[in-house]
Amino acid sequence: MPRKAGRQQLYCSAACRSRTVSGRRFRELLDDPVGHEDRKRYLRAKHFERAYGVTLEARDAMIVERGSRCDICGEVADLHIDHDHVTDAVRGMLCFNCNVSLGYMKDDPARLQRAIEYLEGGCRSDG
Repeated sequence: MPRKAGRQQLYCSAACRSRTVSGRRFRELLDDPVGHEDRKRYLRAKHFERAYGVTLEARDAMIVERGSRCDICGEVADLHIDHDHVTDAVRGMLCFNCNVSLGYMKDDPARLQRAIEYLEGGCRSDG
C-alpha cells in the first residue's frame, strides 16, 4: 500500500511508482493482490529477457538444476544470474555475497588471484 512520508508519496514497488494512474484507481489495483503479483511477475520476466536473454522459466530451471546452490560457494541461497559485463553472456547462478564479491573485484581474475594469495598469507604490501 502507498504510504505517506510528509508530503512525499511512497509506493510499494518501482513498478507501481512508475505507473501513472489516479489515486482511486491505484488503490483499487493495490486491493487486488493477485493482479499486483501478476504485474510484478510479468515485469520481472521482462527484465530477465531484456537483461540476460533468459526467460523466467529458464532461470527457475537453472536454480532447480543446481539445487539452489551457488556455483562458487555451494551454499543453498536465493540465486542471482551472473553474467559477463562485456559479452552479456550468462555465466551461472550465484548467491548475493559471491555475486557482489565478483563485482567488487571487477571480474578481474588477476585481482582475484591476488586476493587468494593475500588470504593464504603469501602476499605482502610493498608500501
